[in-house]
Amino acid sequence: MSAELTGSIPVLVTPLNDQYEVDISSLLKLVRYYLDAGVDGIIALGESSERDALSPAERETILRTVFKEVGGAVPIIVGTGEDNAELTLQASRHAEELGAKAVMIPPPRLPELKGEEILEYYKYVGERVRVPIVVQDYPQNTRPRMPPDLIAKIHNTIPNATYLKLEDPPPLRRLGRC
Repeated sequence: MSAELTGSIPVLVTPLNDQYEVDISSLLKLVRYYLDAGVDGIIALGESSERDALSPAERETILRTVFKEVGGAVPIIVGTGEDNAELTLQASRHAEELGAKAVMIPPPRLPELKGEEILEYYKYVGERVRVPIVVQDYPQNTRPRMPPDLIAKIHNTIPNATYLKLEDPPPLRRLGRC
């Protein structure tokens, strides 16, 4: 398992030009701005990065650009969540190959999923990747809300599900229940 992730780790937004194409020049400036500001890591292709609206080729361009520009200066976490466990696994393994220090995975965007099904989704990926998983609870993005006991079960069942990104307010109260 890699070094502990701590400190300020912002989600990198995806700048687009007037034609709604990825603006590589602006992306490089943004990465450099974060590095110059002293961040402790960067999250690429997070939920607020327009990830779901990007093509596989655009995602690949973003990842290669970010990894090259960061050059190992800080850890990179890559958002790899898909609505299908196998696709999430493929994206997670690819992020691992590129050098990601962790992958950030929300549950599938299938509101009908229940606790055990969500747990199985995380287990499927967690048993097949080596990097830590950041479990992202983000029900505002039409994903199922994960109750605190499920979050705790994921953490206690999957050894590399070591980090949590709570997006559902109030996070501190919910965290206390995990």
